Amino acid sequence: MSIKRTMRTLCALCMLSMGLGVLCFAISSLPEVMDKDVTQYWASGKLLLHHANPYDERSVYLLEMGAGSPITRLQVMFNPPCTLPFALPLGLLSVHAAIFVWMLVIVACLILSIRILWIMHGRRTDRLHLLCYVFPPVLACVELAQIVPVVLLGLVLFLWLVEDRPLLAGLCIPLLAFKPQLLLAFGVVVLIWAIKGRRYRFLFGMLLGFLVTCGISFSFDHQIFIQYIPVLQSANGISHRTLNLSSQLYRLHPGSCLQYVPVTCASCWATIWYLRRGDAWDWSNEGLLLLAVSVVVAPYSWFEDEALMIPAVLTGIYGCWDSGRSLIGFALLDGAVLMMVLFHVEPASGAYVWTSVAWLGWVIYARRVSGLRVTQG
Repeated sequence: MSIKRTMRTLCALCMLSMGLGVLCFAISSLPEVMDKDVTQYWASGKLLLHHANPYDERSVYLLEMGAGSPITRLQVMFNPPCTLPFALPLGLLSVHAAIFVWMLVIVACLILSIRILWIMHGRRTDRLHLLCYVFPPVLACVELAQIVPVVLLGLVLFLWLVEDRPLLAGLCIPLLAFKPQLLLAFGVVVLIWAIKGRRYRFLFGMLLGFLVTCGISFSFDHQIFIQYIPVLQSANGISHRTLNLSSQLYRLHPGSCLQYVPVTCASCWATIWYLRRGDAWDWSNEGLLLLAVSVVVAPYSWFEDEALMIPAVLTGIYGCWDSGRSLIGFALLDGAVLMMVLFHVEPASGAYVWTSVAWLGWVIYARRVSGLRVTQG
């Protein structure tokens, strides 16, 4: 075995050990995890099972307090009704069992997503895809028990299936609706691409997916869509306190719509870009750059939401490696942010505002140096 291959193997083992260590720490820290969103999913699932309003703040709060959660605020899940069927199984369990199962689901979604990306890139033997396990937003997702890996799985499945199995790709779209604000510009192009290209199988799969998920929620609570309206208003208020690029614009002029300017401009740019490309549009090329841009311009987001950039970041890593370019720049950026995560720098401190722009900048750089350029028209 060559020295180079030995070093790769050792690096892969070190990264895997670090990832497993963070996972074990996260699962063992039940008191901290019980103050996260997973308890809201559990409480909402339990309420829906009993045909009660899963978006009722007081009911969710009482259930969480009764389960021993240290929560001190009234807050419900902001995810739309089509996501509630995924919370239903948690409502069948005790809160501790639900947290454990949820953590396993999160890790399974991450592993499956990275595995599919590895397959899409030709089952490479260099093991560079293992770098995804130490991508800081991924570790933050596991530590905070966030739902983003489920969205990532839906996104990766869409990219994998969209060309050959459009019906199945359409069925994956409801998973993206778990956090729709993160992929607004991306979603606009997906819809235009499907309608303009008369991709009826994809549209049918997407419609079927939403009908099934929303139908399940509606069957348990016939007022579910009306009950969700106040949640949207509440989410808009909380979005002003998130520390991402768009929210900083709102702080410049509170009460204005500046927060939605970046995503509006990005959606218009993406639409024009797609229309110029037409049939030459490639989801594994232009689509990945659009994905990264969509996450950056999201009207509100958290640091862990940047895990959705993995497909674009991994493509950039492969591009640099294949073109003989150094990955030191990525290693320094990844290492710096990773230290912030491992030393528990709070997202509310504003320390992560720059990270999404940094990932996007690196993706653009990697595409240029590797010769993977995007044609504007």
